Amino acid sequence: MRSSRPRFCSSASSTKIPSPIPSDRDEYGSGKGVAEDRVCSVGDPEMRHGRKTRSQAFNGYKRYIATSIDAPLVLAAEARPANQPEREAVPSLVDQERPTASSTSSSSTAAFLHIPEIAALDRDGVQVRCRPWREQNKHGRFGKSAFKIDLRRRLVTCPSGKQAEYSANTPTAYFGAETCDRCRLRARCTDAKAGRAIRIHPHESLHRKLEARRATEHGRQHLRARVVVEHRLARIGGSQSDRARYKGARKNTLDLRRHAAVANLIELQAALAA
Repeated sequence: MRSSRPRFCSSASSTKIPSPIPSDRDEYGSGKGVAEDRVCSVGDPEMRHGRKTRSQAFNGYKRYIATSIDAPLVLAAEARPANQPEREAVPSLVDQERPTASSTSSSSTAAFLHIPEIAALDRDGVQVRCRPWREQNKHGRFGKSAFKIDLRRRLVTCPSGKQAEYSANTPTAYFGAETCDRCRLRARCTDAKAGRAIRIHPHESLHRKLEARRATEHGRQHLRARVVVEHRLARIGGSQSDRARYKGARKNTLDLRRHAAVANLIELQAALAA
């Protein structure tokens, strides 16, 4: 008999969890799916349907943790319903970590890059360690990184030297059809009749820094330090398991923090014995 207890999914884990969620379309092409924010359990009305990937689904909650790179300790932890976006957990993690935070660097996953709190850490001088978003490069044409972006002058220069301006109200630089039709590199850039458009992200400065760091050997070494988070999630998952023991996000958060404290004690004991 299958247990009806909710499952945990770590936000940075790759553990495969069987999916009880029906497919989006039936054999006749009619939409099935589920309603938004659907309650999937009478016994635990806070648990929700969630997806790790398009093919991996689960019912329950997600784990979120913040760790120290210098010392492998969990500084903050929280459990949230599985359907909530990752960005909603960041403010709480930052508030929990702030009293003990003294590091000059922070590691994250690409799912958190668009969150204002991550950009605020970068402005405060904290070095963000994260892989930048994967660049769209349709049919091998020029990606966004091939364009030079001057954030101070709000000016974008294309690979052929043409320039286009953008504004704070309209953060998109348009290279119109008149400009692109006469360009010798048009075939390698775009096939759109209206020309090429480059959108400037609100945190474009941070993304440019991450791209520049990844291009160097030193920067790639820094990215490898992110595996500390994966190790801590694995340590917690080994003791807590993937089955949520309690009903409700609050109690499961307390349980997650208890297992995080145990993981910290194990690390400290190993450090003292070394």
